[in-house]
Amino acid sequence: MPTYAPIGKATFRSEGSFTYYELLSDGDDIVTSPGLLQIAAGIQKRGAILKWDPATTNVTVPAVETDANCILADDTDPTAAIAPCNIYRSGKFKADAVIWPGALSHALITDALRKVTILIESVMYTDGSLVKTEPSQAEAENARKVIEENKQRAKDVKKAAEEEEKIPPRDSPYTYLTEDEKEKSPELADIHDRENEEKAAAEKEKEPGKQPPPPHNPPPHTPPSKTPPPRKSGEGD
Repeated sequence: MPTYAPIGKATFRSEGSFTYYELLSDGDDIVTSPGLLQIAAGIQKRGAILKWDPATTNVTVPAVETDANCILADDTDPTAAIAPCNIYRSGKFKADAVIWPGALSHALITDALRKVTILIESVMYTDGSLVKTEPSQAEAENARKVIEENKQRAKDVKKAAEEEEKIPPRDSPYTYLTEDEKEKSPELADIHDRENEEKAAAEKEKEPGKQPPPPHNPPPHTPPSKTPPPRKSGEGD
């Protein structure tokens, strides 16, 4: 009886999809290596600038600018255990796509990466501002200031929303009118926002042409002089 060796057919299915943002400026001169992302580094995203130890392949967060020597290629989560990862050791990368470590100087990090043939290139951001690889200290401080101001603004908006007076639970007032009130004065059940109505009325009073007339201030009363009138010539002679 002849043997039978069936030929299997490969099939594919999609388990989901995702798109990597453009991290690399081009595909030339790219060098990658495997690494071990340490637990202390925490969850790291693609594009994070990190420190790679070629002797142990351990990958950690740089403590100083000169530690920076690689860029993470894939999102990696080492919170449960040391996680294998892939890193870029060479190539050209976009300044708006890399993740800068902490409060370290962007200019010094760029210089450290350049020494290991990782080039960070300045790009134009979507709002028209230039993402610089080597900003001055004043430029870096002003950029951080914008972020802090926006954080404070977001906190203020959230606080105002939390403090805003909420409408108390209530039934429709109309159902509590008497039959006579329903017929003659149904407006008694209208719900008014008194606070805003008072503000609107106050604003209306401030509109041009709505100023109240100035108070009437009559001129001060001057009593008649007690000085006798001048005598006419020949009078009383």
